[in-house]
Amino acid sequence: MAFLPPVFQAALTSIEANPPGSRLDFANAWADAFYNAFGTGPMAAPSLTGTAARAAAFAIFLTAFEEATPADNPPGINKMKSGAAAFATTLALGTLPAFASTPPTSPCPTWDQYASNGMNTTQKGIMPGLMTQATYTWLLGGIAINTVSGVSVPWA
Repeated sequence: MAFLPPVFQAALTSIEANPPGSRLDFANAWADAFYNAFGTGPMAAPSLTGTAARAAAFAIFLTAFEEATPADNPPGINKMKSGAAAFATTLALGTLPAFASTPPTSPCPTWDQYASNGMNTTQKGIMPGLMTQATYTWLLGGIAINTVSGVSVPWA
């Protein structure tokens, strides 16, 4: 699979510039950020469950809207991490039969640190870069193995 950090960071930049005003807008913005970062461009291990992965993340992100700010709120960040984990797990299922994919270990261990540093600042542009780096680093732990050749490719 190919995670495209610039696409993800652009989506987070948009979220930061135009904060979602409702639970629905919030969940859509974050689910789209993940989906579009995997759903565009050539993918080394294409997944047939991208739409389902987006829906899984969306459902959990709905519950995080009011708790995602401030970022040092453990229930909010834990829900965000659960949404990302649901996305990755569901995406992995769709790579069969061509690839056997293992999503990265969940939940993303660095989101707490990056979220508190990035979301508690008043300076624009910090949060998207930090969260993209945290997500990219987390996704490096995912792997897809071609079921015919045995060649493995990373998620990021």
